[in-house]
Amino acid sequence: MKAATKDVQAGNFGKAMPLLEEVVRDVPEFYQAQRTLGMVYQKLGRYRDAESAYRTAADLKQTSAAPLINLASLYIEEADASQSQGSSVVRGILNESLASLYEALKLKPDAPFAYYLLGITFYKSAFYEDAEENLKRAMQMAPDLIEGHLALANVYVKIQEWSNAVAQLDAYLATSPKNELRDQVQAMRSRVVARSQARVR
Repeated sequence: MKAATKDVQAGNFGKAMPLLEEVVRDVPEFYQAQRTLGMVYQKLGRYRDAESAYRTAADLKQTSAAPLINLASLYIEEADASQSQGSSVVRGILNESLASLYEALKLKPDAPFAYYLLGITFYKSAFYEDAEENLKRAMQMAPDLIEGHLALANVYVKIQEWSNAVAQLDAYLATSPKNELRDQVQAMRSRVVARSQARVR
C-alpha cells in the first residue's frame, strides 16, 4: 500500500493501479485501498470501475462522507465527458451527483467541499441561484477554497451580475498570485469588464 500511495502522490496512476488492485484482491475490506483505487480509476478515465470502488468504500465505512463526495466528483467529471451524448444523459449523471452529495451531507453536514460540488452540480444543471447559495456556503466554511471564487464568477457571468463576477475574479487573483490559471483568469476578467461597460453604454 505504501508503494502505491507514493505512486499516486507522484501522479504515476498507471503504476499504482495494479498494486492497489492486488491489495483489494487480498484484503477486500481495506477501506482506504478501495477509496484510493477509485481515485486512480477516476484519473485514468475508468468511470465504472471508479464508481464500483467508491461504492465499495462507502459500504465498508458507512459513517464516512468521503467516498460519497468522491462519487459526486466522478459524476461531475463524467457529465463533462458525456456532453456529446445529449442533455438528458448529462442531466441524469448530474442527478447522480446530487444524490451522492445529499447522502454525504446527511453524514457530515459541515463538509465544505460537498457544498462546493453541490454548487458546481447546480451550475452545470443551470440552477444558478442554488449554485450561488451552495458555493457561498462552501466559501464561508472554508475561505481558503479558492476554486469557489472562480465557480462563483462563472455563476455571476451566467446571470449577468458583472460587478459580482469581477469581485470574485479579483479575489481569486489576489489569493493565488502564482496560480497556473492566472493568465486565463485575467483574460476572463477583461472580457467581463468589457461586457459590463458595453451594457452601461
